[in-house]
Amino acid sequence: MSTANAPAAPVRHPLPPWPFCWSAIIVVLLLGARVIEIVPIPIPRCTFRVVTGWPCLTCGFTRCLRALSHCDLALALRWNPLVCLCLLGLLVSPLFWPVLRRARWPEPVWARRALTLAAVVVALLNWSYLLRNGV
Repeated sequence: MSTANAPAAPVRHPLPPWPFCWSAIIVVLLLGARVIEIVPIPIPRCTFRVVTGWPCLTCGFTRCLRALSHCDLALALRWNPLVCLCLLGLLVSPLFWPVLRRARWPEPVWARRALTLAAVVVALLNWSYLLRNGV
């Protein structure tokens, strides 16, 4: 019997390590936020804010990390909601990655465009929040 006509076994691709890498980076950043409170390390000023007087899209990132390192979610959300939600999402991404990896998602062109537009709108809403609250 010939094996040339036998169906090939499905190739199992290992999960890429990026969710675990991002989670590790977030943990290191949270630990670094605690270290900054103990060791007086000067934090550079935001160049965009110095030049324009407006907060940049990520203004409040360090203060958000400090609040999250103390498990103060409300304060972290007040400093920068988008950064806070992104950090938390990346932190828990390894929990959901195996399920999402196995799902078969259709990728029509309009869906990519809609996601891109949604990301831009969310970023602009976050920036308007930062401008309004003077973060």
